Amino acid sequence: MKIQRPIAIIVATSITIITLIASYRFIRYDVAVYSQVRNSGETTSFRDSDNNSFNVKMIEKWDDDESSDNGNSINHSWSSSEQMNRTRVIEPNSPKEQKTILEMQRDLYTKLPAMKQFAAMQPSPACRPNLDAALPGWKWSNSTRFTRMYFYHARKAYNVRTKFSKDLLTIFCTLFGSRGGTSLARYFSNVAKNYGLDFKAVEWKASEEPGEPFRETTFYVTHLREPVDRAISHFKYQGRWNCRDLAKWYNSKRADFVPTEWNANKIEAWIKTGGFQDTTCPRNEFSLGECAVNCYTQWISGLSCPQYNISTEVQYAVANARLRRYNFIVILERLADQKYAAAIERFFGVPGVTKRRSAFCERSSRKANKVNPLVITNKTRERLIRLNEVDIRLYNDISDCGEEYAFGRLDPARIHSNPKIQVNYYN
Repeated sequence: MKIQRPIAIIVATSITIITLIASYRFIRYDVAVYSQVRNSGETTSFRDSDNNSFNVKMIEKWDDDESSDNGNSINHSWSSSEQMNRTRVIEPNSPKEQKTILEMQRDLYTKLPAMKQFAAMQPSPACRPNLDAALPGWKWSNSTRFTRMYFYHARKAYNVRTKFSKDLLTIFCTLFGSRGGTSLARYFSNVAKNYGLDFKAVEWKASEEPGEPFRETTFYVTHLREPVDRAISHFKYQGRWNCRDLAKWYNSKRADFVPTEWNANKIEAWIKTGGFQDTTCPRNEFSLGECAVNCYTQWISGLSCPQYNISTEVQYAVANARLRRYNFIVILERLADQKYAAAIERFFGVPGVTKRRSAFCERSSRKANKVNPLVITNKTRERLIRLNEVDIRLYNDISDCGEEYAFGRLDPARIHSNPKIQVNYYN
């Protein structure tokens, strides 16, 4: 037995390493394929894993090295996945893709009047958190017990760099806290554990539609921040310099890179729906990491892919209705108010909502911006305000609650706890 146990451990470890290597090779496959036509300016056809064809048009060059040309470049040192998103415009050309988009548009415009009517009547969960479970057909249940908590991380920054698992943020938040996701993601993972709920945290992708058929009975939470401040914070965190360069510089591993105003990207170029470039949707699937313009509207609706041909106003209507199907929305600026933070902790019965945990390269970016203070002119701020007017309207509609925080409490009777994952260590 003493010999078999170490052998079993070695075998299990080997299998895990092999699985990770295989996943990495799978990720790199797409990068290798697309690198064949980068910088060519040509349109090339490929087929995905489902044998659907699509066109790839190379529209922009990028640099392989980790330095900028003259301090004005916005293309230095991007990860492979970022390079792909920056250089491809996907035009659906298969009958299957076209049919899917047409069906989505038809379904959307059929439901749109009901969405607008619902949004006009439903109070904001930022003002009135609710314990109703979303059901299909825009219905509610005040008796069905929750089995799952879903946290949508509306990003200020690009915290998780790898894409080999769509549930990586969930795993990191649950196991390691500060290593993946925001402080709020960690807080809500603690709330879920306290009540014995399954927990899922999502970023990049479109927000889940509450009440979809075959969905677990879910308690939905997210957070919002003033859109222009969020866009500037995102730029300072990730857009001004490459995050990995900053992390290596901060840890003294790269003497050849020092963040300066000369090698910094310019915020005047941070004016697109995807940060420095317009939103694209490779493989006909919404995914958005960097963002500067109307980001909440894009993330919550998931409808900003250019091939979808959905107007910003329709995206706003969908996002507004979807957010009002959530159960609780945290307004980040108000966490500075102790009464507001106390009301949230009283509602969930779990402390620590204001406990801060650093995201990847947050300390290094903060130090770099302190050494090189970002100067934002009135002209630049006014332009960001104008570009984000739809998001500002959405933020104001959801967050306009007054100063009273009458949140009540989360009733444990509405929770169907899983004792295998429940951790009762809170009062």
